[in-house]
Amino acid sequence: MKNNIFRFLSYLLIIVGVVFILHLYNTSIDKVDTKAFFWCLLFGAVASFIKSSLGMGYGASVSSFLMGYGIPPIASSAYVHIAEIFTTGSSALNHWKIGNLDFKLFKRIFVPGVVGAMLGIYLISKIKIPYLSLWISIYLLVIGIILFNKVFDKINFSNLYKVKKIAPLAGIVGCLDVIAGGGWGTMLTSNLIKFGYEPKKVIASVNTAQFFLSTLIGISLGFIIELIHWEAIAGLILGGLIMSPIAAKLSSKIKAEIIIFFVASLIIFFSSRKIYLSLI
Repeated sequence: MKNNIFRFLSYLLIIVGVVFILHLYNTSIDKVDTKAFFWCLLFGAVASFIKSSLGMGYGASVSSFLMGYGIPPIASSAYVHIAEIFTTGSSALNHWKIGNLDFKLFKRIFVPGVVGAMLGIYLISKIKIPYLSLWISIYLLVIGIILFNKVFDKINFSNLYKVKKIAPLAGIVGCLDVIAGGGWGTMLTSNLIKFGYEPKKVIASVNTAQFFLSTLIGISLGFIIELIHWEAIAGLILGGLIMSPIAAKLSSKIKAEIIIFFVASLIIFFSSRKIYLSLI
């Protein structure tokens, strides 16, 4: 019974993704930007592989890439979260199928995450924040450095800040995830493991919560802004759908440290480049 439900929901996710892309194509009046599509297809596949391997890093890496490509912060966040509906949906289904999901932990992070996400949607859409692209790039650069440090373990970041309660952390990260387009998985996963939760339960619960949050954020921002870079969204979704079944097999053959080093390098490169361009 569970396998049949899993197959049905997996096929439904793929069908919805394809129908959504066709809808974007049919409603677009602009000339097709094939360069943006293929770059996002490639990066969507890479980011999906990262997500499947580590359970985090998708939003931060894709957001830094899109902003480096010249897409504004609010549009970048919208595109990332729309694409994440499908990438995190696939991940959540797989974790549910094998029994990794911890519903109590899920509820503890999801409810405050929704509150934080709603605040983030309000801030990014209603309030003009000076030098927003620069601040987001700095935030993403910090995430890249934190990931990079996981490979060499030179700095114990837990000594730099103390997290005592899960709810405030999830609320703050939920807000920042909307504004910056990433950080939910990276910031929550490591901290929840420090609380003593089993890593596989943490990854499953964080990914499942992210699926519902991405759906909320993606749909909300989709109504607020015009989805003019539809090729970017299509590329990210297709890249993720193509890579998802392949990533599980590939990730087991590559050391996690190598993947973390790769994604951290990407985030640091794109964020640093954006900071440099913002300052000159």
